[in-house]
Amino acid sequence: MKRTYIWLYLALPFLLVLCSTANAASVFFYNQEGELVLVNVPGITDPAAAIDALVAGPNVIPGAEGLYTAILIGTRLKDFRIDGDSVTIEFSKDMVRGAFDEAVLAAAFKQISWTLNQFELDKDIKLTVNNKTLDYYLPPAPSIAPKKQKPVPESPYSLQSLSGHSITLSPGHGRFWNGSGWYTMRPVYCSPLNEEDYHNDEMAAYLKTYLEQDGMTVKMCRQTDKNYGASPYNGGQPWWKMAATYWEKNAGYPCSVYASYTGDCTLGAGASESNDDIRARPLASDYDNTNIFITLHTNGYAGDCYGTSCPTGTQTYYDCGTEHAPWCTVSTNLANSVHGALIDAIKNKYPISTWHDRGKSNSNGAYGEIRIPDRAAILVELAFHDSCDMDAVYLQENFFRSTSMWGIYKGVCDYFGVAPTWGYYSDEYVSDDIPAEMNPGEVKTVHITFRNRGVLWTEAKSIRLGAVGDSDPFTTVTRQTISGEVGPNTTYQFTMTFTAPTTPGPYVTDWRMVRDGVTWFGATRTKTVQVTGGDTTPPSVPTNLTATAVGPQRINLSWTASTDNVGVTGYKIYRGGSYLTSTADTSYSNGGLSPSTYYSYTVSAYDAAGNESAQSSPASDTTPAYSNIIIDNPAATYTGVWSIGTSSPDKYLTNYHWASTAVSEGKTAKWTPTIAYAGNYDVYIWYPQGSNRANNSPFTVYWDGGSQTVPWNQQTNGGAWRLLLGNKHFAAGTTGYLKLGNGTGYTGKVVVADGARFQQISGD
Repeated sequence: MKRTYIWLYLALPFLLVLCSTANAASVFFYNQEGELVLVNVPGITDPAAAIDALVAGPNVIPGAEGLYTAILIGTRLKDFRIDGDSVTIEFSKDMVRGAFDEAVLAAAFKQISWTLNQFELDKDIKLTVNNKTLDYYLPPAPSIAPKKQKPVPESPYSLQSLSGHSITLSPGHGRFWNGSGWYTMRPVYCSPLNEEDYHNDEMAAYLKTYLEQDGMTVKMCRQTDKNYGASPYNGGQPWWKMAATYWEKNAGYPCSVYASYTGDCTLGAGASESNDDIRARPLASDYDNTNIFITLHTNGYAGDCYGTSCPTGTQTYYDCGTEHAPWCTVSTNLANSVHGALIDAIKNKYPISTWHDRGKSNSNGAYGEIRIPDRAAILVELAFHDSCDMDAVYLQENFFRSTSMWGIYKGVCDYFGVAPTWGYYSDEYVSDDIPAEMNPGEVKTVHITFRNRGVLWTEAKSIRLGAVGDSDPFTTVTRQTISGEVGPNTTYQFTMTFTAPTTPGPYVTDWRMVRDGVTWFGATRTKTVQVTGGDTTPPSVPTNLTATAVGPQRINLSWTASTDNVGVTGYKIYRGGSYLTSTADTSYSNGGLSPSTYYSYTVSAYDAAGNESAQSSPASDTTPAYSNIIIDNPAATYTGVWSIGTSSPDKYLTNYHWASTAVSEGKTAKWTPTIAYAGNYDVYIWYPQGSNRANNSPFTVYWDGGSQTVPWNQQTNGGAWRLLLGNKHFAAGTTGYLKLGNGTGYTGKVVVADGARFQQISGD
């Protein structure tokens, strides 16, 4: 489908210094795909004339036939003023009539920025009508009262320099409803790089991890967990692909946040929700009352671009327009801190010394994302996703992604005046099974586990576990390589073979992470191993091993203790023939398993001398499937008198219960599942729709430790399972339930109690 009204599908701004000739300049319009197209206009030698030609539109410029503009029809250029680096452009009132909205404003600003760039006048552009910036003529964003703030929980990490601070993080774009269908804001450029809508979200996941592991409270405008599940929109698109307005509704934000522009709380139908999505992101920060707001984007030019003439680099926007003036200083400070640290990380740490620093710019109200929030707010344009043999190459690489997100994390720390707890290269020692004693010549398989706290680890960047001093008494292999990629807050277990020296005595083995050719970093695991000629007798083989599935993701093991001539130090557990872990106990609970999966285990015993018994006889079990509990209305419990209906054809099974609405609750229906396995569940409802139903039927989900009421419109979308609330933890037993009341605040309608479904999505 061609997008006729191109300015409703705008790309975010970017800059390119163009070489204008002595008798021609360039103006920029949009093609059918929403890409900027450069058109040379002979006879133009100054910026005012270039803007005048841009306002005149593509229909009067040779070579611009078939292109489109965001400058609305009939608009005239009334004034053009330059004051130092600042440019003010005054339009006629026609610019803010009719189709003018958030998307049009941003698209027009983009055209003007590109056109003025060739004259190096694009850093502080102010667009006005009657001496008021154009955002003055937009419908005002609602004033969002912050929700009641809960105390920030104590972080599980140590030395949290960002503890007590909070941020709203917005990965730009995502799939949205445009009034006739579902689209991403950007197509695929420079394949195999995916759409900007998606790689923004993937990169933001790194930044979220860096901030949270440093103790910061992070509020996300979109879901970054790719395993979260499917949304009810666009044929069940994964939640991580959806735009902010849809995720925020699912997360429990009020309609005034996620649908502030159209006021239509029923998403995925009706008018385009592009403007709702633009405003949903900053309004969420007002609702959560976070300290700062950062939105992440990548830039675009005009489709797949190759060669040295393609634009590159990073630009950061802040807003000092009229509406955002109270937060101009703090937003400028945030832009200075984040932009400086980001450029430093890319140019000096990655490093890409030629990376283009495009500087910081004042958007003067043109971008709703950073104009609306009542706090410090910036927009980061990280790189050009359509410069195929330059920026787009880096955007495909997770090492670059993690580098740039670490740079933003560093900038956030700089803004708050604290040092990052976790450096660009950093880690934590987790565990090892290096023996305390070995016999001369004895061979042992040992494991050392580290947790990455910094930039992504990968063999492609020569990041490895190294023997300190490039030598070790137990192995000649002084580098242990990584298979795959190890992201931040992820552990990696290195496996190596130790051979004890033939001469008895104490020997020191020490290991540390290294990026070869760059630096050693992080914790050093040092251990003294006593090589003796003593104990050579292994413990007895463990017996009576049992494996019992206790949930879809957990199997409990137990066995009878072994004996040894000196003493048993511990037990090694093997799953499917591969080493899993060690324990000093005679039981172990193996979590994180897959549902409906067969697992087999064996156990061996070892002593302080490193003697290990043979493995026990195997024990196995199969984890059960996730629970899917359906409760029809006859099995629900009721208070008050409810009527039974059978006439609606879209009911679940044979009948349903209904009750008249009331100003306050007097009747309830309650569905109580018997939860066999504790875990996280999605809660669905089934109801027959009808025009006499309430449009705010109050369903309340009670889970382990909380509850939430969701007002549901039962006039539409009936006759199917509809996700009411997702990813809530239910304890085993019958403490959790779903309740429907008739207290809607008005009379004259009915609420309908039909089917309820509790679908398990993860286990404890």
